[in-house]
Amino acid sequence: MLIDDFIINIFCLIDDEYDVIIKNRLRISGPNPKLKDSEVITMEIVGEFLGMDTDTSIHSYFKRHWTDFFPAIGDHGRLIKIKSDFRDK
Repeated sequence: MLIDDFIINIFCLIDDEYDVIIKNRLRISGPNPKLKDSEVITMEIVGEFLGMDTDTSIHSYFKRHWTDFFPAIGDHGRLIKIKSDFRDK
């Protein structure tokens, strides 16, 4: 399986099941996010699968190679903020 197929499959699985598993939005404060929760979770899972163990390396990889799939990825600080919102739940 090609990596782009893998990313698409992981995203579709997460996006389809997200509303079943998560009954309430994880991020409830601030403006509406540009990245969907399922996009952030996909990037984390794929990054970990590929052996990236830091937020910086995961963000850099997706920013460099996959902005077509995740055009709203933004800067590194924004991704860290989103992840910290998840941890607070």
